[in-house]
Amino acid sequence: MVNFRIFLLSMMASVYGCTDRKNLSSKSSDSTYWELVILDSIQVDYLGSVGGGDFRNGKGVFFNFQENKLIEFDSTGKIHYERSYPTDGPGKVQYPTQLRYTDDGRLFAASFVGWLYELNPDLTLEQEITLPFPSQAHDGGGFFRSLDFWNDSLVSYYPGRDGANPYDPHFIRDHYLLEKIDPKTGGSVPLIRIPSNSRYASDKFYERPWIQFGISGTRLHLALSNEPMIHVFDLTDGGSYLHTVNFKPSTFLDNGEHQEKYQYISGSRMLDGAIR
Repeated sequence: MVNFRIFLLSMMASVYGCTDRKNLSSKSSDSTYWELVILDSIQVDYLGSVGGGDFRNGKGVFFNFQENKLIEFDSTGKIHYERSYPTDGPGKVQYPTQLRYTDDGRLFAASFVGWLYELNPDLTLEQEITLPFPSQAHDGGGFFRSLDFWNDSLVSYYPGRDGANPYDPHFIRDHYLLEKIDPKTGGSVPLIRIPSNSRYASDKFYERPWIQFGISGTRLHLALSNEPMIHVFDLTDGGSYLHTVNFKPSTFLDNGEHQEKYQYISGSRMLDGAIR
């Protein structure tokens, strides 16, 4: 039996004044050192792959991609439910890689190609949530975090409103990036525009990024996978832009500006650096 272990992590910040880590005694507010600290871990006796998950209020769930299966467990590591799904026909649930518990224990899921679901406490399908327009993201949000819940609404990366093409080189500049969705009706309103300090707000061409975000309280924090910034928005004010945290790394490797739309990047050439 292979043990699957979940680490509960905390981001700890300490300030230091020199990029030379041999001399951390000289402190300055010009530079910040971030450290991930393991606070606790949960060991789940499960044999299989893990491709996405969530843990909240003493309950966790993760996804086995090969078997299209969800596994739910508690804080002691005990497995309570395992549920495999058909990918066609009644009760189908197609590859729910994005998983989010609400504070009251409901579980929502999104496939990596955009389908949205609500699941029952025993992981059976409660409903598929259908929007008035289909998602145009054939790779969805990938395995980056692109689903959350706020104020009785799902917030999701679900491009396609007004026929928007997420593979257009200026999609991020020209369109809303997220949808706020009523899970009861499937009605939605667009949310979040990229601020002008992002390079993707310009007329230039760059490597296509993945969109990822999370919600804390009334703040939504959004990042593009190949730009070392976190943009902060106020959900109580329609997702208005507040400010940006720019990490300003001493080195962040990328390919820079492309010379043309849809520029091919060879697999033998370095792709852009990434943040997650």
